[in-house]
Amino acid sequence: MNDDEIILRHFKSYKSHNNLTSIMRDSIPLDKDMGFLIPLGSLFLENTDIISLLAKWRVEALTFHNKFVVTFESTLTWYKNLLINVDDRILFLIISRSGQPIGHTGFSNIVGNNHFEIHNVIRGVVNLEPGIMSNAVVSTMHWAKTLFGNKKFILRTLESNQRAINFYSKIGFKECDLIPLKKIETE
Repeated sequence: MNDDEIILRHFKSYKSHNNLTSIMRDSIPLDKDMGFLIPLGSLFLENTDIISLLAKWRVEALTFHNKFVVTFESTLTWYKNLLINVDDRILFLIISRSGQPIGHTGFSNIVGNNHFEIHNVIRGVVNLEPGIMSNAVVSTMHWAKTLFGNKKFILRTLESNQRAINFYSKIGFKECDLIPLKKIETE
């Protein structure tokens, strides 16, 4: 079995939990007992509270590369078609030490690359648990290295998103490339 197949098998397992007990077995503890990360998958597909919370956070996140109308239904479609059904994508819900969902972080675009792309980092609850977001991103990178070996990590953010650039710089990322925008002519 090659590296990609091993990663995909793990991601599938993490996303296919059918009860909270098994999810908790695969949770990732955060440093300094700040909380933990739980994999989002099929168990939460019918959990209207979780889908509503994700939709709320997506509405409030002003820095997505693609702007789109966010509704409960569009979030549910995204969750099913662009998270659960995408084999090389995984998302973790960030839970505080008191059990409150704070945000999420994950990986995407793994297959065929020698890197993990940090993806979909959103802080949904502000002014609570300072440092939990950087702790969560670093913890997911540590988790990936421990399970899958010494992979590289990349991420993409808009050049105008200075807040994200500052955040990622503080945890060791450096700007390497700029991806130019291209105008696509339509008839």
